[in-house]
Amino acid sequence: MTSRLATPSTSAKDYFGMDMMLCLTFLFFPLFGMMADLWIGRYKVIMIGMVLCFLQWLTSGIAFTVYGLVYNSELFLSWMYGIVYLACTASFCCIKSNIIQYNTDQFIGASSDELKSIIYWHLAVSLTSGLFLSVLSCFGNYTSGIFLTLVLVSHSFFKHKLENVSLIKNPIKLIVRVLCYARKHKYPENRSALTYWEEKAPSRLDLGKDKYGGPFTEEEVEDVKTFFHMLPLFIAVIGFACSDESFVTN
Repeated sequence: MTSRLATPSTSAKDYFGMDMMLCLTFLFFPLFGMMADLWIGRYKVIMIGMVLCFLQWLTSGIAFTVYGLVYNSELFLSWMYGIVYLACTASFCCIKSNIIQYNTDQFIGASSDELKSIIYWHLAVSLTSGLFLSVLSCFGNYTSGIFLTLVLVSHSFFKHKLENVSLIKNPIKLIVRVLCYARKHKYPENRSALTYWEEKAPSRLDLGKDKYGGPFTEEEVEDVKTFFHMLPLFIAVIGFACSDESFVTN
């Protein structure tokens, strides 16, 4: 949508700045996820993203109208393009970083297979709808606004049926506490008798589990271990995003 605000005179330097903003968008996902889980809630963050998406569509239409009829200035169009792009980036981060988690929240008590099916269907619908909207965008910029309006209006009728999960604990504090406990304790304390039958010796992180006498539940320790398992992938994504190059032909 925002690409229509680009002018033929846009330089490669301007495109490079937009590409860097696009790369940083994916790096902001953990920040928006934490904001949703700790302070605001997933529902409110997604709603903020939807409203921002609608406002940036409305602003782009007003900018085109003013540029074509009232104020024919490239500087004005560039400023409006920047504002619209920032709003589009913020709305994308708000929705994309929380929508799958919010979908799974609607199926409390579902099995792992059912949750996998939900995620697969979400990805399939996202790809299909993206292709569908790309075809409709050929008929004009107003089509995206129509769909945004339909989403906002339909939400007002069905929002009472949505499940809103309460805020969770601060994951950063949890990671620090688990690491500090693992650093201070080399051996299990008040170990459960059932754990003596285990073939593998518990790791330093596992010592924090309540069955080994630690102060944390098994889910909390496993969440911390999952974070460290995903950390190399996240670092690789950062490296790939920062090394992305823009090939622009004038």
